[in-house]
Amino acid sequence: MKNNELKNLFLRLKKRLPDVIEEITIQASSLSFYTIFSIVPILLIVLSLLASNPMFNEYYQKILGKVQDPHEVEHLMMDCIAQMIFSSQKNNTPMDHQAYIRCLEAQSRA
Repeated sequence: MKNNELKNLFLRLKKRLPDVIEEITIQASSLSFYTIFSIVPILLIVLSLLASNPMFNEYYQKILGKVQDPHEVEHLMMDCIAQMIFSSQKNNTPMDHQAYIRCLEAQSRA
């Protein structure tokens, strides 16, 4: 009896597997889609917090002197924030604000 029950269970699972896989892929793609759209507001919030730092304006003006486009300056500064956040998550460590400053210095010299 037990062998027959296991066989029936396996057949039911085999029959349902394509539906389960489809549901998993839909959920995974939804998660990816919404994650992408949640990153930008987070970067903007962090940028606005860091912008309150007096050194921020100094770096902003230095980079602006190099690239001559305020929009590009903001993108370069957000890239530095993104690198800081990525490094923090990758290494499972707190955010390294000094790394952000070093990145801004490098951007202002480039």
